[in-house]
Amino acid sequence: MAKVKRETTEALRLGVGSRARELRSKLGLKMEEVAARAGLSRPFLSRIERNEALPSLPTLVALARALGVDPSHLLAQEEAEEAIVLRASDRPSAQQDGVILEQLTRDIPIRRMQMLQVTVPSGHTLDRRLQRYDEDQCAMCVTGEARLLSDAHTLAIREGDTFYFRSATSYRIENVGRNPLVLLLVSSRRGF
Repeated sequence: MAKVKRETTEALRLGVGSRARELRSKLGLKMEEVAARAGLSRPFLSRIERNEALPSLPTLVALARALGVDPSHLLAQEEAEEAIVLRASDRPSAQQDGVILEQLTRDIPIRRMQMLQVTVPSGHTLDRRLQRYDEDQCAMCVTGEARLLSDAHTLAIREGDTFYFRSATSYRIENVGRNPLVLLLVSSRRGF
């Protein structure tokens, strides 16, 4: 009984059900229609909408898709803002072999993309094989100049240039300039 009460309290605090009900109503959709689209039973959707049940992450994603919105839309306003905005002062960063990786988006499982700022000191190399990316990637050279080496190409990259690679492609980026090389790197996520 205490677990049910805690779940109801958390559901009320997050307001997922209220937002879902309000959106469903605005869209003119019947509960049965949304439940079918989301793969839920009508009684369970009713419990969610009354904030009596807190949906799991997969259920939240399915419900959001059924309503045609991003899952963050169903979270409480404060939670949604936190999921959307990553303040400069809160950005996680890591250093690897002199290369600085700074996360520019929150790492949330429901994200379809992730963006990093990569700073490569003069004379250093970013080796894509060292990173844990299983996604397609594109990047823009913000400052500096580099040599991009893949199995098939050796390319000169300068400020303002962009490039794109499929997930299976291994590549290295060598900073050939005198100043730090700064890249904005965007990775897509598969299986969303």
